[in-house]
Amino acid sequence: MKKLVISILLFCSLTAFSQDKKHLIKVMYSPFSMMQQAKWLNNDIYHDKSGTFTIEYNYFFKDRWKLGACISYEQGNDLCFGTYEYRIDDYHSKMIEEQYNRNNYWWSFTPQIGYEYFRTDNFRMGSAIGVSFIYNRKSVNNKWFLDKEYALDVWGHIELVNFTWGKTHGLTGQVGFGMKGVVSIGYFVKLSRS
Repeated sequence: MKKLVISILLFCSLTAFSQDKKHLIKVMYSPFSMMQQAKWLNNDIYHDKSGTFTIEYNYFFKDRWKLGACISYEQGNDLCFGTYEYRIDDYHSKMIEEQYNRNNYWWSFTPQIGYEYFRTDNFRMGSAIGVSFIYNRKSVNNKWFLDKEYALDVWGHIELVNFTWGKTHGLTGQVGFGMKGVVSIGYFVKLSRS
């Protein structure tokens, strides 16, 4: 029932949006993600990372200018090694070397503004800049303890180049630095009647 209600609301929203040519929805994936960038900057190593998944909405408020927002998600897991002191009693302890798992989850919301500087009927190219509000959850789990951290951060996203290839739907991508990843590729839909 819940899926049916959500589907109907989504269909009604898309129908309302389709009254003009000003709405653009993108779904993208980046294998070169935010965690990969953090690895480069901080020497962190995430052995298993999901990449970045992004859903983006843009509204053209002038001919070439657009306002939008995106939601991005990624996850990283790695295997770490550590040494712990295990207390047997008040006078005795022993050092234990153990491996443990570290998990990192990032959700971000990025409002942005963009400009298209090159356009034809089937191809558009532009740039964008945005500010990402990030929710980060980290957890470390081994047989001795479970540790969780939560953080809220702010980071920017600079899209040096973004493109759409197709008149009303088709291929999209971006090259930049920030929460969408270094290189993203995906699919877009431009909602319109024509």
